[in-house]
Amino acid sequence: MGALDVALGPDRRNLPRALFEERGAPPEVAFPRLGFVESTIVIVLVDLLVLAFVAIPLRYLFLGPESLALRGGVTSHAQYAREGFFQLLVAALLTLGVLWTLHWLTRRDRSGQRLAFNVLATVMVSCAVVKLISSFRRLFLSELEFGFTQDRLVAHAVTIWLGVVFMFFLAAPWTGRTRFSSAGVLAASLAFVFGLKSVDPDAVTAARNIERRTIHGKSLDGAYLGRTSTDAIPTLVARLDSLPPARQAELMTILQRKHAELVRHDGDWRSANLSRVVATQALDARFGPRSSE
Repeated sequence: MGALDVALGPDRRNLPRALFEERGAPPEVAFPRLGFVESTIVIVLVDLLVLAFVAIPLRYLFLGPESLALRGGVTSHAQYAREGFFQLLVAALLTLGVLWTLHWLTRRDRSGQRLAFNVLATVMVSCAVVKLISSFRRLFLSELEFGFTQDRLVAHAVTIWLGVVFMFFLAAPWTGRTRFSSAGVLAASLAFVFGLKSVDPDAVTAARNIERRTIHGKSLDGAYLGRTSTDAIPTLVARLDSLPPARQAELMTILQRKHAELVRHDGDWRSANLSRVVATQALDARFGPRSSE
């Protein structure tokens, strides 16, 4: 709600001062400002730190699973992915925090100062984007090795969300519109929430796990598919025939068990929802209607 107010509300700095005095509002507080030289020293030092932070990821960013061997002490793709994701969060917090603070506190009276600040900010965001791409690829390698889950899908979505936020934060100083960043964060956050809802995470992860088996020849985690919600059932039924006989039999057992559970709870109106109805219809079409007895 705060972001919505800042992004869409009136710009109080451009309203007449008499309007606030008439309404009894307190005068605007003048915050202390940093000189351009002082803020430049800060942002240059942070840029050097972030450049060192991304030096190693640039070495193996676009390599395949064999890039794991380049990292000393990393023993698994899971550790590899977790390390990259939390490094990304650190870089994101550092980048956004420094840019937001210096953007509001730095005096930039001349066009040359504004240009220099924007260039240094762009360097910082570019380094963070490298970490973002590296983290995204590490997650993909981990998924390819261990399978796709809803948690890993959310991590992908967070990575994309951070990339959009970076772009909006960078656009604010270049365009001179400070509201660009707050409006962008609001839009990206709404897209994150509704986007995850629209793609149906369980159905997406189920489809990707089956593709991982049929296309890449990896093992199929039947235990995880058995824990998925009813959202994934139509996808599992539709892709059942693409699996080899052994895996197909395993998945059929899982689906038949879910079918029995759905039929058993079919009379309870408190658990009724569209997902369960669609899943039941898909299972009935595949295995035939079942009795609740």
